[in-house]
Amino acid sequence: KQSPSLTHSSSLSMPLRTALEATRVAGKGFAFVYTSAGDILQSNDADMRGKSLTDYPFGQTLLGQKNGVADYVAGQTPKKALVRYFEPWDWYGALGLDVADLDQGMGPRLREAAGMSAGAAVAVGVLLALLASRFVTRPLRRAEAAARRIAAGDHSLRLAEGAVEVGRLARAMNAILDANEQAARIHANYA
Repeated sequence: KQSPSLTHSSSLSMPLRTALEATRVAGKGFAFVYTSAGDILQSNDADMRGKSLTDYPFGQTLLGQKNGVADYVAGQTPKKALVRYFEPWDWYGALGLDVADLDQGMGPRLREAAGMSAGAAVAVGVLLALLASRFVTRPLRRAEAAARRIAAGDHSLRLAEGAVEVGRLARAMNAILDANEQAARIHANYA
């Protein structure tokens, strides 16, 4: 395939250069267009324009990536680039950032996500506490009140029984009350 040259086509070169310049956020980031042979057609870095990716140690990494994210090191700086292949022109576009800049930008988002997760965990904790109060604390308070009434001599009451531990406690207390009531009847018959 023949790749149209952007360096000699003023109708495409300036608009593309302007678009690539717009990819920088706060002066950070890089973007360039290159051929499958590695010829850099346009870049937002003036020093790269007209050169070849094969002139750079990271060039083979980018040339080996057709579509997706390429991780590489330029100088001492780790970088990530999103690479897309445009088949009709046999061109590649690469947009990227230094990994440190990417991490710095993600920091606030991660803190926000952690805050939202913590808030959700607190809400779930409050909900569980309310459920525990309803299904555990209330029946235990009723059992305590019943035990006080029994101690005061009221053997006629019965507790509501459930399936969990508190319900088993209520069944045991009711069994004690039934046994006491039966013993009292037997004692009354012999008195």
